[in-house]
Amino acid sequence: MEKSNYYIIFLLYLFFLGFRGYVGSDFFMYYEVFQYLPVFDGKWSFQLLSDVTIEKGFLLYMTLVKSIFNDYSFFVFINTFVNIICILVFLRRYSSNVALSLIVFLEIGGLIFETDVLRNMKSVLLFILSIKYIEQRRLLPFLTFNLIGLSMHSSAIIYLPMYWLINRPIGLKTFWVLFILGNIIYLGKIHILSIAVTPFLGLLGGRFELLSNNYLDTGIVSDYGFTMGFFLRIAVAVMISYYYERIKALHSYNIIFINCIFIYLLLFCYFSEIRILAIRMTNLFFFSYAVIIPQFVYLFRVRSNQIIYIGIVCLISILKVNGKINTPIYEYDSVLFEHKDAYERKINIDDFYIGLE
Repeated sequence: MEKSNYYIIFLLYLFFLGFRGYVGSDFFMYYEVFQYLPVFDGKWSFQLLSDVTIEKGFLLYMTLVKSIFNDYSFFVFINTFVNIICILVFLRRYSSNVALSLIVFLEIGGLIFETDVLRNMKSVLLFILSIKYIEQRRLLPFLTFNLIGLSMHSSAIIYLPMYWLINRPIGLKTFWVLFILGNIIYLGKIHILSIAVTPFLGLLGGRFELLSNNYLDTGIVSDYGFTMGFFLRIAVAVMISYYYERIKALHSYNIIFINCIFIYLLLFCYFSEIRILAIRMTNLFFFSYAVIIPQFVYLFRVRSNQIIYIGIVCLISILKVNGKINTPIYEYDSVLFEHKDAYERKINIDDFYIGLE
């Protein structure tokens, strides 16, 4: 029964996301890059990719798929196929409930990653597949996976020191001191990034200075205050702290994912000054929710409490996903049926953003 459910999940994910049309805010950038890229032939060279500013590893990946079949919808399907294989390998390795874990995975960040930040998704997936090498203390394969991830997206640089950091308990006292301080910064709207981070990125120069210009100087601030997300982050922090020892006792690898959740919560507080940066940084660790949140089911011994908990998780997930996709940008289209072309969807997106100004 569990094996059949596994295949059902695989097929549903692949059908709805693999055959999606031009969905999301970033699709047009990838669409244009795909159209521009040359296929592999006797005249191909790296010089042909020099005019495209995105990471060369991802460009090579797109070029490989394009060389098989020159159609952007085919690329989306193959990319989704690769993603769901990696996700399910990860969840089967670490999840106690693959279906519930996938729901949490999509709700907390996976859906946006699948439709928008395709490069980030690859670096995240390579990292989560490399976690077993952190457990096994095998540095070389860990670095191999994440250096490939770095060639997909520059944000993967944050994963490299995790080999030495996330397999040791952060400690509840340390976490709560940093978490309380971070929430003071968040609620107090204290802008620390422009003071602390901008000079550092400027010294690094190159792409990192460009990131500083794109994110830190945009003035696009977070939605501060007592939002639904704020209370959910507090609830997760309290629940993990209350069941800390019991969660650690369930599986030896849980300390890695608890630490990743702690990092997720702290990054949101300290990077809340810039909304897009807070989202990009925290989403590097969103996968940890998909492992830890479903495990609470087994900590509630009464069956009715387990059912109530699963119902609450599913309800919150539906509400949050609906909030994310309930815009013209994420209006679902399928290439299997009549759908809008790329340029028509691009006009809809531009009109949507103009309407927000």
